[in-house]
Amino acid sequence: MSVGERKEYYLVPGTILQNEYVVEDVLQESSVIVYAGHRKSTKVKVLIEEDFYPELNIREAGNKQVAVRSEAARERYLYLLRQREEILDHMVMLYNWCGVGYYREYFRENGTQYAIREYVTGETLDNYLARRGTMSLSAAVSVASNIAMRLEKLHEFSQYHGCLAPQNIFMQTDGGIGILNTSLCSFCGLGKRRPLTCYSAPEQYEGINESEADVYGLAGIFYTMLTRNPIPSAAERMRGKAVKRPSEMGISLPRGIEIALIQALQLDRHERMTLKDFRQALLLPQHNGGQKTFNAKANLILCMGCMQYYSKNSDNCPHCGRRSSSRRRHADDIELGTVIAKRYVLGTRIGRGAFGITYIGYDLETGTRLAVKEYMPKDEAERKPDQMVTTLNLGDVEDIRLLWKFDEGRQRVLDEARLMKQFARRQEIVKVFDCVRENNTVYIVMEYLEGETLKECLKRRKQLPEEEAIEKTVQILKGVQRMHFQNVIHRDIAPDNIFILKNGQIKILDFGAARYVTAQSTTHPVILKRGYAPPEQYKSNGRIGPWTDVYAVAATLYQMLTGLIPPEPMYRAQDGELMLSQLGVKVSKKTERVLKEALALDYTERVSSAEEFEARLLEAARKSPSGRLKDFFRGKSAGNMRRENLRYDDIPPTVWEPGTEPEGCRDTVYEEDDF
Repeated sequence: MSVGERKEYYLVPGTILQNEYVVEDVLQESSVIVYAGHRKSTKVKVLIEEDFYPELNIREAGNKQVAVRSEAARERYLYLLRQREEILDHMVMLYNWCGVGYYREYFRENGTQYAIREYVTGETLDNYLARRGTMSLSAAVSVASNIAMRLEKLHEFSQYHGCLAPQNIFMQTDGGIGILNTSLCSFCGLGKRRPLTCYSAPEQYEGINESEADVYGLAGIFYTMLTRNPIPSAAERMRGKAVKRPSEMGISLPRGIEIALIQALQLDRHERMTLKDFRQALLLPQHNGGQKTFNAKANLILCMGCMQYYSKNSDNCPHCGRRSSSRRRHADDIELGTVIAKRYVLGTRIGRGAFGITYIGYDLETGTRLAVKEYMPKDEAERKPDQMVTTLNLGDVEDIRLLWKFDEGRQRVLDEARLMKQFARRQEIVKVFDCVRENNTVYIVMEYLEGETLKECLKRRKQLPEEEAIEKTVQILKGVQRMHFQNVIHRDIAPDNIFILKNGQIKILDFGAARYVTAQSTTHPVILKRGYAPPEQYKSNGRIGPWTDVYAVAATLYQMLTGLIPPEPMYRAQDGELMLSQLGVKVSKKTERVLKEALALDYTERVSSAEEFEARLLEAARKSPSGRLKDFFRGKSAGNMRRENLRYDDIPPTVWEPGTEPEGCRDTVYEEDDF
């Protein structure tokens, strides 16, 4: 269904965005323009939102590029884009974490911003109830428990919806349940006042939005599904108006469910049931013929290769072709189907590094695929028949040393998980959901990524065009800036730690070498990757800071442009500066100049921050005399990161001479640190 009269600034049907999304017809125009569309590769339908403001922007008919009406309009437009970018960033995170909302990704192109939403059909719960009346108990329990499961996942990240109501629950025609209005969730709705309804808990009138408020709202929705009547508002209830029990209205409910409903609607939030207890109360055997849960997948097999279900009658998985009887391929792999933390199923190996093995996994609670890293150092540990991981027994002295090293590495993995978990909201960095200690080792539970590493991409394509290389570098720098704001230096940026999703989005991997840098950080273990590490990273007392990651990103850009790994600093000092023009690489002079300054051996002469590096790359692209990059990057900005958030200027300079470092400082050089 289109909006009717087409306007000249609408995108033409057939327009392709990100070389993947095909625009069809216009569906709606409000604060954004919503188009129907589909993915070119899979033909799956999607909704495409374009941030186009007619009062600020202009676009010629048939043209994709957006231009602003004036300089004043430009400032206002960039401000609106940044605001919406923050909200979209969080809403995409909510979708990836726990299936709340429908926003899958967003990107900038043609001087404006686009968001991709799932294309689903159905109606909101309030419309459903208005049309069909009350729900049966089994249907109401199914809807409420589905919502509760998604909210539990949301609460794991200390985020709360805070605006649950029938109009924000979407009943899909395929039987699925969606939660709408996620822009008002905890971190999306900062500074926004949530609208108060009869489903708002009493504490929300005072601006308190915690997990208890979601329990109250969900219980109110469940009450409405059973009775068709909304509950009295919290204000009315505090004035003495009581909530009628369903049994008083002639509705027969199991006693346990009615008691749970009343407890979940307590005015005092400290007396309310927890969300988990409420969901479990709904699934009591009393309403299910003696069965606690119904296993809809009883006749299906979970493939250990792709973690998708298929029929028991099939010998091969129809999704990936793997035989159901296949065994593990490597002796040091964990047994297929092992469950850790009573929740995560481990499947086949998808990666092996020097310090660990990565498996494909499956979350039994949320039904999502995962990647699970197990600490299993190569040539130092072995797996027992009971799946326990132990160090190799090489004799008394060696065994003790290996044990110390194993314990140290295990602690390092825990530190890595804690470090990565704080960046779970950032789309440029791989998300960590959980960390599990089991089988005498440690497992990091992360999002499952589909695509390839930049290293694999360069092995296949050798070199990338300047436009594409700079675009990927800008995405990497966005993620690096997020880390630097938290005083975290990655120290291992390289093509094998950059992952490219199928939609072109960049993810930064592997925080095994990452380190907090504070005013007291004067020594550090030497962990590096030759060719990508700057001179200061070769010393245990080298001055590490944002400039260290800038060098690594610049070295990665150098390889994208030339297909070559930069020489190590010691050889560069002898052979002179790196010049792309001498290698026959066609690149603009401004880009070459910025790259040269970012690869300076002396950190005091190097581009000092990821923010500055990004801004200078984009500036070089805009001023490209050939016009190739100017058109490609028109409208892109260096972001709204504030320089005052960085606190690296207070780090004291190194004062120790070589060989006089404080006791305990390690000088071991670790290479290819894959974990």
